[in-house]
Amino acid sequence: MIRLNCFFQATDGDQYKDALRAAVALTEKSRSHAGCIAYDVFQSATRSDVFMICETWADQASLDAHAATPEFV
Repeated sequence: MIRLNCFFQATDGDQYKDALRAAVALTEKSRSHAGCIAYDVFQSATRSDVFMICETWADQASLDAHAATPEFV
């Protein structure tokens, strides 16, 4: 099993809205990918401009396949 915690920062305004929208869309699609055990996006409780995507994959092959999908690229 592979767990990734990926952080990104987005300022207020359009950048914030676009980043959150993209992260939620990626989360929804990624959950259906083979080998995805868990996939979610979180906003920091202490810094409203910081997000984390938490991913759990069955194995490296599943993660590699996910990384090659159009929505991830």
